[in-house]
Amino acid sequence: MGRLGLAEAIEQALAWQGRGGAAIVHVVEDHSTLGLDPSAKLVFGAQEEVAGEMHPGLSAALRDSVSQALSRRGSRVFSLNPSDSGGEVVGMQGGAVTVFVEVLAPETELIVVGAGHIAQPLAAIGDLLGFAVTVVDDRPEFACRERFPTARRLIVDEFVPGLSSIHIGPDSSVVLVTRGHVHDQSALRHVLRTDAGYIGMIGSRLRIRTVKQHLREEGFDDQQLGRVFAPIGLDINAHTPAEIAVAIAAEIVAVKRGASISHLTESKRTN
Repeated sequence: MGRLGLAEAIEQALAWQGRGGAAIVHVVEDHSTLGLDPSAKLVFGAQEEVAGEMHPGLSAALRDSVSQALSRRGSRVFSLNPSDSGGEVVGMQGGAVTVFVEVLAPETELIVVGAGHIAQPLAAIGDLLGFAVTVVDDRPEFACRERFPTARRLIVDEFVPGLSSIHIGPDSSVVLVTRGHVHDQSALRHVLRTDAGYIGMIGSRLRIRTVKQHLREEGFDDQQLGRVFAPIGLDINAHTPAEIAVAIAAEIVAVKRGASISHLTESKRTN
């Protein structure tokens, strides 16, 4: 891809934002002999994608500065010195070229697998908490706008194909609230192969043990299965669908914030 203007750069960055984040590089000052065009933009994706024209004298320095900004999820100013080896980052000032790395962090996403009676209040709470909510179910009469007016996306498909159409990464929280352990098992098998930041599964302890045992027999180890919060939610003695939804949402927030609190799942229980 050749020279990128601002409009094209924003469009490309938005396309990559949901796949782990993106960054737009703006040239602020150029006191070098490279003759950089300050109106031209570079876009980097978290999956190592690059769009725009990158001068070889700054290639390494730009990749380093973008990597730092994306890992910290914050926009930053970097000062660079060009060289035959791709340049270097010298801090926030003092270099021949100053760039502003504008980070578009990925949205935090709540993926609700199953569109039953717990999914409805959970989707509403997730929206209030600022999550981009996706609901997946194979029943169009359940996964519909009338029941989920605030959901960002409604995917009407079988569970695994529906999940396969979504990018699931560290900013994704996946909640399995399907109508049976067969669906739980197939969905969990898929989600465990992703980098989801949170995985929770509803069900009785017997149902959960059954699903986990089947997956162990398929080759999943205890470390992989230990990622799953099941039984799901914080221990608030919840009974109604709305109360269970509150317990699940609170657990997701607790995991996100690194809180030390009592979970229902035995593998994560702390007091």
